Amino acid sequence: MGLWRGFALGLCLIVGTVDTAVAEVVRVVIDRRTVFLEGRVFGTAGAYELLEGRVFFAFDPDEPANGRIADIHLAPVGEDGRVELWTGFTVLQPLDPQQRRGVAWVDLGEGGLGATAALIQGGAPDGTVFTDPAELGDPLLLRQGVTWIQLGWEAAFTDRPGRLTLALPTALEADGSPVMGWVRLDWLVDEDDAPLSLADPSRPFNPVVVPEAPVHILTVRDEPDAARDTIPVDEWSFVLAEDGPYAGTPVALDVDGGTEAGRIYELVYRARDPRIVGLGLAVVRDVMSYARYDLDSAFPTGSGIAFGAGAGGRFLRQFLYEGFNVDEGGRPVFDAVWVHGAGAGRGQFNARFAQPGRVPSRGTDHGHPVDLFPFTTSLQFDPVSGRSLGLLPGVDEVGRPRTFATHRGHDFWARGAALTHTSVDGLRDVVPEGPDRAYHLASTLAGSSAMGVPGPDPRWTLRALAVAMLDWVDGDTPPPPSRVPTIGEGTLVPSGGVAYPAAESIPSAPTPHLVSRVDHGNRFDTDRVIDREPPELGPAFPTGVPQVDGLGNELGGVRGLEIRVPVATYLPWAVVEDGSPFRDGDPAVVPLPLTDAEAGLRGDTRPSLQYLYGSEAAFLARVRAAAAALVAEGFLLEEDREAAIAQARERWLAVVGGG
Repeated sequence: MGLWRGFALGLCLIVGTVDTAVAEVVRVVIDRRTVFLEGRVFGTAGAYELLEGRVFFAFDPDEPANGRIADIHLAPVGEDGRVELWTGFTVLQPLDPQQRRGVAWVDLGEGGLGATAALIQGGAPDGTVFTDPAELGDPLLLRQGVTWIQLGWEAAFTDRPGRLTLALPTALEADGSPVMGWVRLDWLVDEDDAPLSLADPSRPFNPVVVPEAPVHILTVRDEPDAARDTIPVDEWSFVLAEDGPYAGTPVALDVDGGTEAGRIYELVYRARDPRIVGLGLAVVRDVMSYARYDLDSAFPTGSGIAFGAGAGGRFLRQFLYEGFNVDEGGRPVFDAVWVHGAGAGRGQFNARFAQPGRVPSRGTDHGHPVDLFPFTTSLQFDPVSGRSLGLLPGVDEVGRPRTFATHRGHDFWARGAALTHTSVDGLRDVVPEGPDRAYHLASTLAGSSAMGVPGPDPRWTLRALAVAMLDWVDGDTPPPPSRVPTIGEGTLVPSGGVAYPAAESIPSAPTPHLVSRVDHGNRFDTDRVIDREPPELGPAFPTGVPQVDGLGNELGGVRGLEIRVPVATYLPWAVVEDGSPFRDGDPAVVPLPLTDAEAGLRGDTRPSLQYLYGSEAAFLARVRAAAAALVAEGFLLEEDREAAIAQARERWLAVVGGG
């Protein structure tokens, strides 16, 4: 690390515009370069500087490394025959090159924003930490001396102000005419007369071809798997935008008599002008390659880690599957990739008329090309399709990174996470090992609790894993072994086999999200073109969910303080007020009864806080012992121990009262 720091000192440039030696990155423009937070010192890394700017690219459509980008040969090109685009970026790096660790942390969150500040540092959940320092949280990553990179990568947010922009080109036929194809949208209506909008910030807008044509089909149904009833074409119409960027273009639907609450409306329409969203994969590849291999890089680094959460995590699974962890020069890009909260999904990050924001849930977005085989990093055989595939190449091949996958409890119920560490038939375990790790953050939720008491805080585990990942990359120190529920230990079971305790306050568990095989037509696997909407559904992949202990909390994963010394049952699946079996809702936290008498009155078979602990002092003694164990296991940082214990006490007080 010291040798790299000395080398970096010679590379540090004060730049406005830099022409680069990496073929795809033709220019880097630094629009602003400032000392971050007026020179605040972050541990031994010292002060940081903030770079804000744009990276300009020119991609060769005939370059084999770009060959998997859908429709790249339909992109407009410059005089040199290359596809031109740019993306915005922000970089934080230690001001003194001698203090730089030499590891880039590329942060891919939702909607043109990063994920690290909120998930690992306890910062703002919807902010970009580089433009508003108050959103930074506890700056663990900065104290580690990393070069922290954010960039525009997601096609859905190219037009939204305040986000890092990725300026993607639109595909055109060889004669200059528009590219056309099918697009499917659906809406689960919450209230009568709710609008049906075609323009949504979570996906690119795809204009309608000839609104008056009878080829567009609107259907309605009562449940996701119910038969679709076609609404006659004379009973609905497109609504045109009166002003703004889409003036005169259909942007919504008007249904005669209005829409009905609780029903699912689905539109399949003929669209035009798809953006070439797969270029986002090459953008991430080449920004990291530029940082790593260009001797004139404005933010040089010796190695790199990609961290993606939610859509960013699914993007990284697609990135690996498509082979983008090798650059055009045949060199490795990221040393390690960390996918958080993605479950088994990849996504629409490289397809014609892609909708990256579409994620199948219990009620909507069924059949979109998101949860697609293969699911595991290792090779597996699917007897239905007859294909043998894995997300990653062999362990010894160029571009084979080390990987982390972290799953919330929610991801087993809503995102098919068990598919990432079980066989295709669901009968045996395929637990990641060697260069791969998987961790189940037991009973963690996806959102706020529906019942007032906060859910488990995964931040403590994620912080420990972040440090472990950095030490694995630049120190070759192995992280803790994978910790996930398994079939062999009986901690991963069919949803009907989960033994929740009897308590009136614990609602019935829903049916988990089923991942079905889908057929979008013959061209999807080869050209990423969807010819069949809605798709033909095949048999579902068998999947499991975590078994629970006597209190109803999940087994088989990393059990944090909230689970080892519990004051509640944490239900990671969504609770819905109206009882709808296919509507998403909020996860639930069900406090334990305070006394044995209260448990008896409520018919609650869970032990009371009185029985488990007797007093706050006894509770805190158990918490301290559990915290020591987590530190020893590598799932809690020593520097976080007292803060985690204090948070556990706050949780106790939230249930029993007092302060």
